[in-house]
Amino acid sequence: ETRRRYPLDIFVNYEKMPQVRCPTAIIHGLSDTIVPDRCGKALHKLAPNPFEACWLEGYGHNDMPYDPLFMYAISFLAKLKRDPPAYADSSRGVNV
Repeated sequence: ETRRRYPLDIFVNYEKMPQVRCPTAIIHGLSDTIVPDRCGKALHKLAPNPFEACWLEGYGHNDMPYDPLFMYAISFLAKLKRDPPAYADSSRGVNV
């Protein structure tokens, strides 16, 4: 059971992730001592519509470099612009 594997996850993201309909981007430092990278990897596996994850070698929870994060965010947003989710409502005026 997943709950037993993550007893301190107060957000219970592993229970919520299978219901997330939108494309999901995950960024995680592989040297994170606050939230182990296995948690990010498990969430990525559970995501119904995952974008390629960004695993940052040598970085932890609060020390990630800005440039790779921004480049990753730009590539995620570009993907959404190229291939918007079928349920996206363009009448709301959101531009990427």
